[in-house]
Amino acid sequence: MVSKLEYEVEVQGMRELVARLNPDRLLGPAIKKAMSEVGKEGRAQARAVAPRRTGRLAGSITYKLSRPLPLTDIPRGVAVVVKALSPRGYYYPRRLEFDPRSRHRNWFMGAMESARGKFEGMLRSAAHDIERRFGGGR
Repeated sequence: MVSKLEYEVEVQGMRELVARLNPDRLLGPAIKKAMSEVGKEGRAQARAVAPRRTGRLAGSITYKLSRPLPLTDIPRGVAVVVKALSPRGYYYPRRLEFDPRSRHRNWFMGAMESARGKFEGMLRSAAHDIERRFGGGR
């Protein structure tokens, strides 16, 4: 004869824990804010050092948040984008950045490198915000 025992276990606070672990609520706002701040700072740094003749190059610098992670609304990252075209139709920022004959070589990467320290602070702030959210505002 086989005896069968059944138990029902209720974990108090489980619903609250699952709600706190919701990535869109826990991570989403802090990560979106940090990525936007990183993009704005990168754009500002690049615009500040962009070679100026007509202003077209600096005016074309923008940033965009990447596609969100699967099943969330959280961006994967951020990109600072330069879209200026020459009158002949080529992307001259690329030429200025990489052409060995250009006197503006590495202007863009230099701007991003100089902003790196600020990026780290912005991401650290996002991590603290996530910790506060998980801890219930403590």
